[in-house]
Amino acid sequence: MIDFLLGVDRSIVLAINSANSPFWDEVMWFISSKIFWLVPLSIILFLAWRHLNLKSFWLFVICGFALYALTDQICLHIFKNLFLRQRPSYHPELSKTLHFYSNSGEYYKGKEFASFVSSHAANYFAMLSFLFFAIGKKLNPFIWVLFIIGLLICYSRMYLGVHYPSDLIGGAMVGIFLAFLMEKYVFRKLKIENKKE
Repeated sequence: MIDFLLGVDRSIVLAINSANSPFWDEVMWFISSKIFWLVPLSIILFLAWRHLNLKSFWLFVICGFALYALTDQICLHIFKNLFLRQRPSYHPELSKTLHFYSNSGEYYKGKEFASFVSSHAANYFAMLSFLFFAIGKKLNPFIWVLFIIGLLICYSRMYLGVHYPSDLIGGAMVGIFLAFLMEKYVFRKLKIENKKE
């Protein structure tokens, strides 16, 4: 069963990565970059500002920064260091077939044993889920726009050959779980305390 799932993981990465071109290389590199994150983060902050009062908004921002830092550190120091899963870009067989983005003459492959879980997926879905848990019923179609952006970010990581689907699913689950804890046990409690004052 495990061998079957690993085979599916590899097949999906190869299928997505094989549909490459110079144009899509640049698009996926940009989507995977930190600069691109300014777009969804701006939307998240705007929606929080629009639907929360001023005190709750700043509380949301502080908790959001804390959540991002916590998620990033947990992915790096617990999951990546514990599992030490090799990225597709370093797999003995896959690396011979995969196409890699060339940046200033060097091929982007990421850090070798840092595949599981994806920090990109964990960080993004942590922020998206935190927003949803905090003001979900007021989001309307915007949540779907942010969700699609999240899928694009995940797709870009597979396109670049640095993550398997299971890395991304695992990362998203970690992010959602941590966002749930942050909203329920920190943001919500502090928000109630502010109302009492």
